[in-house]
Amino acid sequence: MSTNHTPATTWQNHLARLPYARDLMPTWQYTFVDPDYEQALNLYLSSRDETLPLDQRYEMLLQSKDLLYSLQQDKKYDISDSMLLVRVLTDLGERSQAALSAKKILERLRQEASIQLQEPFLPPLDSLEQLSMHQAPGTWLQSAVAEALARLEHPTGYHQDIHSDSLQDQVNNLQSYTLEMQRRIALSAQRAGHDMSIAPDSPLVSEGHLNHSIWKKLSGNQSLVSSPTNFISLLDYQGKTGQSLAYDTRMLARSREFKEKGRLKEASKQCFKVIKNDPTNKEAHNEFAVISSKMGDHENAYKFAGFAAADSSNPKYFRTLAAAARKLGQKDEEKMNFMKAETLEQFKAAAQEEVNKAKQIKNPDHGMDLTQIISQCERGMQKPGWDVLAFYTLSHALMASGQTKKDDRLQPLDTALKNKEWLHKRPLYHYWFDRVEFVNNQDKPEISIVMISYRPHEHTPVCLQKLREQTGDRAEIIFVNNGCPDKDFQNVHPYINTYVRLKGNAGASLPRNMGAVFADAPILLFIEDDGIAHEDLVKSHLEIYNNYKAVTVRGTYQTIQGPTPGYYYLGDKVMPSMSNLEGNSSLLTDPFFKIDGWSDYMFYGSEGRELGLRLLKAGYSYDLHLYTPKAILYHDWQRENEHMSTRKMKFFASWSLLHAMHPDEFSNFQDNWTRIMLGMIKVKPVSVCKTSAFDNKPDIEKVLEQTVKSMQKKNWAEAAQHLLSLDNNENSNVNPEENYSAKNPEYLQQGQKAWKQTQNKNQEKIISSQENGQFDHIEVKQTDFNNPLITKKTYNNIIYNNGEIDFNALNINHNIALKQLQKKSSIKVAFLLQMESMWKCDGIYKLMEKDSYFESFIFVCPYFNSSKRTQKERFYDIINNMNKTYEALKKKNFAVINSFNTKENKWIDLKKDIDPDIIFFNRPWESTNKEYTIHNFTDKLTCYVPYNFVSIDNEEQYDQATHNLTWRFFLETQAHQEIIKNNSKANGANTIVSGYPPLDVFFDKSYSPSNPWKMRKDNVKKIIFALHLTTDPEYFFEISDYIFKLARKYNNDIQIAFKPHPILKIRLIKNAPNEENKILKYFKKFESFTNTQVLEGEYKDLFLTSDGLIHNCGSFITEYACTGKPALYLKKDSYILKHKLNEVTEKIMQTCFLANNHYEIDNFINNVIINCNDNLEQKRLEVINKYLIPPNNRTASENIYWHLKNSLS
Repeated sequence: MSTNHTPATTWQNHLARLPYARDLMPTWQYTFVDPDYEQALNLYLSSRDETLPLDQRYEMLLQSKDLLYSLQQDKKYDISDSMLLVRVLTDLGERSQAALSAKKILERLRQEASIQLQEPFLPPLDSLEQLSMHQAPGTWLQSAVAEALARLEHPTGYHQDIHSDSLQDQVNNLQSYTLEMQRRIALSAQRAGHDMSIAPDSPLVSEGHLNHSIWKKLSGNQSLVSSPTNFISLLDYQGKTGQSLAYDTRMLARSREFKEKGRLKEASKQCFKVIKNDPTNKEAHNEFAVISSKMGDHENAYKFAGFAAADSSNPKYFRTLAAAARKLGQKDEEKMNFMKAETLEQFKAAAQEEVNKAKQIKNPDHGMDLTQIISQCERGMQKPGWDVLAFYTLSHALMASGQTKKDDRLQPLDTALKNKEWLHKRPLYHYWFDRVEFVNNQDKPEISIVMISYRPHEHTPVCLQKLREQTGDRAEIIFVNNGCPDKDFQNVHPYINTYVRLKGNAGASLPRNMGAVFADAPILLFIEDDGIAHEDLVKSHLEIYNNYKAVTVRGTYQTIQGPTPGYYYLGDKVMPSMSNLEGNSSLLTDPFFKIDGWSDYMFYGSEGRELGLRLLKAGYSYDLHLYTPKAILYHDWQRENEHMSTRKMKFFASWSLLHAMHPDEFSNFQDNWTRIMLGMIKVKPVSVCKTSAFDNKPDIEKVLEQTVKSMQKKNWAEAAQHLLSLDNNENSNVNPEENYSAKNPEYLQQGQKAWKQTQNKNQEKIISSQENGQFDHIEVKQTDFNNPLITKKTYNNIIYNNGEIDFNALNINHNIALKQLQKKSSIKVAFLLQMESMWKCDGIYKLMEKDSYFESFIFVCPYFNSSKRTQKERFYDIINNMNKTYEALKKKNFAVINSFNTKENKWIDLKKDIDPDIIFFNRPWESTNKEYTIHNFTDKLTCYVPYNFVSIDNEEQYDQATHNLTWRFFLETQAHQEIIKNNSKANGANTIVSGYPPLDVFFDKSYSPSNPWKMRKDNVKKIIFALHLTTDPEYFFEISDYIFKLARKYNNDIQIAFKPHPILKIRLIKNAPNEENKILKYFKKFESFTNTQVLEGEYKDLFLTSDGLIHNCGSFITEYACTGKPALYLKKDSYILKHKLNEVTEKIMQTCFLANNHYEIDNFINNVIINCNDNLEQKRLEVINKYLIPPNNRTASENIYWHLKNSLS
């Protein structure tokens, strides 16, 4: 239920500062303003106050919107109200409604001779507020509203021709507009061939504009932006040029790599580059939201996740949005977006069901009622999205029925199917086919153009005309009427050769195949019916086949309305690319028919990807699939919201179907194309053809020569690749063994062995070969087609795919490492540690120390966090801290190695010089040498035991690189595992619930702690005062002063040990460098009192010998609870309470005392500690027994020790 909020801002204060309102303010001050409108206006202005909570600002927007709609119903609605409504709707994200309101305002302004502005008003966009009013109010308003409408309809770029009739009406009389609009008008005028009319004093050509030199050239050179490609290069206001999908993908990969390393600021910068370059990139927006959430900026996370999820069919985006809503306390929003994600997930489950059903149908003994199935599928095709799945099963049922029809109109179809060797498709094609009409015969065409259409569209005859004009009699055009009445397409007949009509809408793939069946040319070109072909589109496709070896060619789309999405335009060079732009793609006819063409079972969406996958499996390698930027089709990305929503539903259903049809292959196919785009997989350079455009036979002698070279280098798997490429090609009739066995029998024998292993896809054999050194390559993913083999030297780097972890590759690494260790008689274990206070594996180490099977040691790494000013000072500070840690551990008789070799003045290479078998990490943040991070040990068995008990439900605590890349992630409780399963990239597959090792000592009744306290009097209560690293300097001074006061007040009753976070002092000095001396004095002051002290380093004895704790630390909430003693949590300046607590911590917090002020701290010391009135003790013990006792009747350390022993045996 919404709450009525009082506005925090008034319109008088705000409007007085705006240029356009200065002359109107005196009138408005003495004019009666409708109370409801004034309330709505003030609420809106208050909602823009960023210091207010987001939920309060959101409620203000909703209340303002309700008031304005109420005014509209009461017929008191006028121009001021209307413009304010545009602002409110825009801020609420309802851009289409805002644009509709702006359009109504513009119509009214043009109809009314004079405009009365009796009430204060805001222009329809906030960016218009700084415009001065140099003309009549009505004219000024028309300009402002016209610009607002144009920018609301096209928020990121101005690809629509501004000189079209509709837009000409909007901007024709603009006399006052922003620089953004001036830029758009100039570019659109130039594109249309008109004078740009850039004034000499325009900011566009001033020195301060990033592109001023380009604008100066453009203002006198029309040809520079005559092509859409050049035009696109200037669309970004910040001066960034339009760049290819490859650029965006690299930036996103770099962003994700930084994110995995915990370098969030750098990650956000890389990600935002993509957003600036392509504001429509939803993946970049989603990634930026995830990064913002990790940085604690949940408002930005919500904003960017909202953009990604808008009109999306990707459940991942809705889950990100739901998570952001949860962080902001918007429970309804969270629930709604999770429901959307779950709905989309249903497609995946349903797709798998349909694929399973289709497999049954294919079985001759299926025993199913095909007539009933066909009838059910026909009814199921009425619902968007679900029609894709119904069509899939319908097609299988029709094929399995074997039923054909006897009709004279089917004779031309049967003849064509026979010529193409597709007679097996007759049952399905007879169901859909109505008739074919040969309008104009064409002898020996160079190219056959197929266009399908399920409804009349104004662009269809225009496109066909342009296709005919540019090809003449060199092309045949086949038009497929996909279920419409013949009268709807009478206007296409002058331009086509063949007219095919189907009985109903059969989707996209089958109609394209039906058109291709009647084609006679060696090349097939498929074109969208609602686009307009560039004058060189066909020529550009043919040029690729004439100049390059290619099997498929895809062109590019340029959108008519709105910005062109990045995946439509891949750059300005010919390059390898899958043919995923089905409406502007061409293929060689012979391969097309050999692989059965487009999938007849796919209704709509991702047909090109599926086709590309089958071409690859048939032996047509990556380098034979090309992209050309010259083949341009002007084509809208979307028409209206309803159409886009329907299209997205169909697309996602089809995507789900593809994953179900090809569960392993499809993902790998997608991944490899991404790797090619990133340069991670090298394909053969695109080279000029030496044979005819349609000769697809491989250069056998060259392939065999490459095979022998690979064998001579003992690169058996590469040799197998070459042999396999010949074997898969039907045009090859040469037996490589006959040609080369006499020369290199041992090489060929080894090559054939590797080839068989590649063919069999037997992971165990590949791992075995790797272990025995038989060949130096292993396969990253097991698939049914020719996947690139990655060399051993670069294998560690291939665990990332487009910035995401390739878990299949990682698992193979771990499996190899495990098998190797199972053969060893002793295991070397390294515990990586940065600070003594972070040592939490004491119990595990001591168990291994007693076992001769393990050779364990602590490896002290540098901690790159210092408050020193110069680089030299920081270096010596880091070395000094390492030495302190090393000496402290040495005194406790641990086997310890300092990572910095002072004699040789260099860092020890842990992997090369010591080569441990198992490495333990205890921090997910990579604040040390990169050689000592998880990324350097992905081919080793690695373990992660967190140095702190995780208290909050935060991605930083369970979804960083260390969490996901480690072999075993040992967890505190079952509740922690549930969180990780639902939220980490690894889905918790590497987790083991062991219990939390640092808690073992609190449950060990035989342990006798040493006494670390300054005063040894039994009657003096011992209190720990602990502060987290996030403590604000100002609060540090405030709370410390009060603790000093209490220490003096209860001098005879208590003593206080200050236990700061290991890097609290560093953080305080960094956050308040001018207060460094004061901070250091406060630390010394804790040592100066007779009853106060500072204790850093290991703290288990401190906990066990204390009587109570006052703190604001996350991990201590749980750790100290295990002592059974009372704790007071300081709510002020609490980092933890700004986040959602996990289930365990939430329960333990209910057993803690809380302090909102100084009085409650004093009361805790006097009442709870001194006078022993602890009324939460029993509740605390109940929570400990329920959540914190380790499983298996063992300690947490024993659980970890035995898991390793059992895994290695």
